[in-house]
Amino acid sequence: MKTPIENLPDDAIKSVAELVTSAQTATSVGDGGKPFVILNDNQNVQDVEHMLARPTRKTGCPTFVRAQSFMDYVNDHKSEASRIYTTGSTLTAVFDHHWTEPGWGEHRASYSMRSSLEWQAWTGKDRQKMAQKEFCEFIEDNNADIVGRTDMVELVRTLQVNSSVDFKSFERGDNGNASLMFIKTTQSKAGERGEVELPPTFQIGIPAFEGGEKKLLTAKLRFDIGDGKLRLWFELQHVQRTLNEHVDAVVATVAKGTGINPFYGTP
Repeated sequence: MKTPIENLPDDAIKSVAELVTSAQTATSVGDGGKPFVILNDNQNVQDVEHMLARPTRKTGCPTFVRAQSFMDYVNDHKSEASRIYTTGSTLTAVFDHHWTEPGWGEHRASYSMRSSLEWQAWTGKDRQKMAQKEFCEFIEDNNADIVGRTDMVELVRTLQVNSSVDFKSFERGDNGNASLMFIKTTQSKAGERGEVELPPTFQIGIPAFEGGEKKLLTAKLRFDIGDGKLRLWFELQHVQRTLNEHVDAVVATVAKGTGINPFYGTP
């Protein structure tokens, strides 16, 4: 439906008048192409698409931080020509991709997998030596991620009770556990001896990305005794392999949710 000229804003009427008086030709390229005029003054081509009620084709590249939002957008705009690419932890959908005819590739959407808080916490402390108190606080703050938490919870309780002792030696048992020998001196007793048993490994179950599925990671528990003080840390095993598994799981979810099998690469 055409808008009556008396309803057009003054600035729009002025712009149209200037184009009409200076134009030599007004046309568009192809079916649905952008309209343009060629101005008499210097034969410059003037794009007038902004004066239409809507663009002649879709453009833009919204960015999403959750896979479901990305899939919803893809499903709203996809066609037979649409393709999805993935590299690292980023997926990019190209809606006007080359297909039976060349495509502009100007309408896209991307999804960047953001590291979960759990992944940041554990990988941030991976292989970082911690004082006894710091280690206990970290395990307490993140114990919900530990699978089969009995050993680690008991360990933290024991370490907290014996926070001011001198560790002297350790013995490695047949089960792989390390027994740390310490001497505890109090007002009532001098030289009270004790030991703390450390498991060789423990497991955590965390998602790599926000909103992602949890996967298991094995952590080797390490320790060091120097000047009677205990330092502990953990070493996460196969971190990159686990991260790749998380990425593959997201890619599989997107493929199933959109019906488009992603290419591994960049558009």
